[in-house]
Amino acid sequence: MSNALSFDDKLESTHSRSAEARAESELLALLHAAPTGIALFDRDLRFVRVNAALARMNQKPLEAHAGRRLRDVVPSGEELVEPLLRRVLETGKPMTNIEITGQRDEGGEGHFLVSYYPVRVDGDTTGVAAIVVDITDRKTAEKRAAKMARLSTAFTSTMDASVIADEATRAFVPDVASSAWVLHVEDGRTTVLASQHAIGTVPREDRLTEVLDALARLDGEGGSRCESDLVVLPMRIQGRLLGALALLPSGPVLEVDDLRFVEEVARNLAVALDNAHLFGAAQRERERAEEASRTKDEFLAVVSHELRTPLNAMLGWATMLRSGALDEKTRTKAMEIIERNARVQAQLVDDILDLSRIVTGKLRMRVELVSLADVVRAAVDAVRPAAEAKGVLLEIETIRDVGPFHGDPDRLQQVVWNLVSNAVKFTSSGGHARVRVRRANAEVILEVEDSGRGIPASFLPYVFDRFRQAEGGTTRRHGGLGLGLAIVRHIVELHGGSVEVASEGEGRGATFVVRLPDGGARMDAAPPAISPSKPGSSLSSGVKGEGDLRGVRAVIVDDEPDARDLVASVLRRAGADALVAENVDEAIALVREKKPDVVVTDIAMPGEDGYALVRRLRALPKAQGGRTPAIALTAFTRNEDRTAALLAGFTAHLGKPVEAAELVSVLASIARRPGAPRRV
Repeated sequence: MSNALSFDDKLESTHSRSAEARAESELLALLHAAPTGIALFDRDLRFVRVNAALARMNQKPLEAHAGRRLRDVVPSGEELVEPLLRRVLETGKPMTNIEITGQRDEGGEGHFLVSYYPVRVDGDTTGVAAIVVDITDRKTAEKRAAKMARLSTAFTSTMDASVIADEATRAFVPDVASSAWVLHVEDGRTTVLASQHAIGTVPREDRLTEVLDALARLDGEGGSRCESDLVVLPMRIQGRLLGALALLPSGPVLEVDDLRFVEEVARNLAVALDNAHLFGAAQRERERAEEASRTKDEFLAVVSHELRTPLNAMLGWATMLRSGALDEKTRTKAMEIIERNARVQAQLVDDILDLSRIVTGKLRMRVELVSLADVVRAAVDAVRPAAEAKGVLLEIETIRDVGPFHGDPDRLQQVVWNLVSNAVKFTSSGGHARVRVRRANAEVILEVEDSGRGIPASFLPYVFDRFRQAEGGTTRRHGGLGLGLAIVRHIVELHGGSVEVASEGEGRGATFVVRLPDGGARMDAAPPAISPSKPGSSLSSGVKGEGDLRGVRAVIVDDEPDARDLVASVLRRAGADALVAENVDEAIALVREKKPDVVVTDIAMPGEDGYALVRRLRALPKAQGGRTPAIALTAFTRNEDRTAALLAGFTAHLGKPVEAAELVSVLASIARRPGAPRRV
């Protein structure tokens, strides 16, 4: 009986031990399956228990923990963790949710959230239980998010491409990369906008060459390139390659999460750099526009000054003439001054109109065979009086027979006159200006050289620009609008040629060289003769011998009384019967009543203009003057204005200011046409 009981007791004991073993196995399985690190330390801070998750965090196998002190397994734990564990042992109170950071064995930081609890047996604290959560990935993500936020702020707070690129490289070094470069590609040229290297890291000299080579192979490719340990990510906007972000990873390889971070930065960096480029281009364009606006404002101020100066002289002397207090000699001088300043003002207006035609692309040429030598002689002869008055020796040093030349004689004379006048203008008394014409290979070359004040090197690139003058403001020593050289360049280019200038600096003179292509044209008859006159003023202001208007009746139409009376006086001095009207209605009434031989009318008039007048005139029956010749006398002098006037029904078109002789000559020519009436 006793033996049976003993057997039963043993059986129960065996079952009890089996249950305990099973429970312990289940507990260990649960312990090792937990994603959270769990450990049990005794009072000497030796590992009693540790699960697989904590072993992975410590980067040691499970068997390396049993019975060993914390400092022997994790050296950094002596300083970071042991003081906390001892505190729990001493106070018997838990410590929870403490963040600690330590260096991993393979490099890099590990971030952990730890909680420590006292373990009590029969009321005594026998050890400490540790719960450890690895928050490295979360902290890394937070750090990257913070970096990206800082980068976004940096990318939008400045439009300086170099600053933007520098901020980008700093975001990678040293955490992600030991070295980083940002490269920019523009017009086929690659530049390094920024580079950053970890302290103590000096990349090999050939590394940048590798980066540039890899970038060269990126064009047209889609993704990044990895050249051994070098990572190059292209930056593209709408398929256009802006440059690249290149890295030397800190570790053996660039982790997937790090690569995603770098790619995101590269995308944002591309947008920021493109915005900076667009902003820079817009800023440069705005600066150019502001400079152009300032230059035009200065030009308009010069125009105002140059137009008012002769006007002041004309008004002043005209007032003195009107007073009747001048003697004969002074009256003659006054009239000469008024005429001279009127011509100056007319030339200024001509230059402005030429500039307008150049800007709008409407400057036209009358191309024919012309003797360039004659053109040069005529222009030089026109400037010679001014040169002699100033004491400047003006000579044609060489003028070889270059033969007839295809071109516009008036425009070519304008080129020579402008260049020679410019030379005389900027040369002091005792100096010289020389003109040379020669043929070289397939070109005809005109040189105008002077010993004048010269041109500063800083202004040489702008000599032929519109609205640009070397002098400015109220201290200018030389008058004029400064348009002559811009007009010269355009006329020369219309002839298929080029013009350039050379000067050794201020006080060293200047040489202008015009090169015109030689078409090899020849002709049997002599080319048209060129009169030695300044462009725009080839006719005399007198009326004698220019036309006889006796027996001619004319109606003059202009809303401006002074202009109307001037034309009437000129025609009456030539013998015409001049009738005046200030508007279209009066003019039509005079035509019907007086049957004039010709109508001379302004174009711009209030109410009905000159075009309305000619339309109403042509609508009249022949017996009422419907076929009366009409001349447009207007300040609208463009080629298209002339064409419009003739198409509208005008017989002729004359531009203001008109020479008296030209006006009389045109009217005489019209009056002498077959069938024109003659009143004697």
